[in-house]
Amino acid sequence: MIQRTVVRLHLVSVKSFFTSIEKQAKIASYTLNKDKPFLNHIAEYERYLEPDISFKESELNSHELIEGFATEYGTQNFVSRTLGKLSKAHFRMPYDGKLSLSSIGIGTYIGPPDTATDFSMYNAIKESILSGAINFIDTGNLL
Repeated sequence: MIQRTVVRLHLVSVKSFFTSIEKQAKIASYTLNKDKPFLNHIAEYERYLEPDISFKESELNSHELIEGFATEYGTQNFVSRTLGKLSKAHFRMPYDGKLSLSSIGIGTYIGPPDTATDFSMYNAIKESILSGAINFIDTGNLL
């Protein structure tokens, strides 16, 4: 389920996001409801964190895979937004040399889904992407 959600993170219009003590406290205070799977209620969670945030709720709560792939333009655009925060050497251009990928990544694994793990993975992946440090996410296959 994480893989379906992660690709939607770029659809959320987020103001400049740098994790703060207040943000961490708000994340920690969010009450998980074990009868209500977290990944079915991401829009509710995002609205809890940022009441003024603007996004399409249907896109965050959708379980449809987004077709497509990373592009040269998209990965280079990601890198350009991190200039000044990270060294350009942090990004590599492996294989055919067209995609700019972070030198570190984050991954999910195949396993039985549970609300607490989904919640933790969602936050870790979101913060990694928004920090500009990671644009390489290895998602587990659901099949």
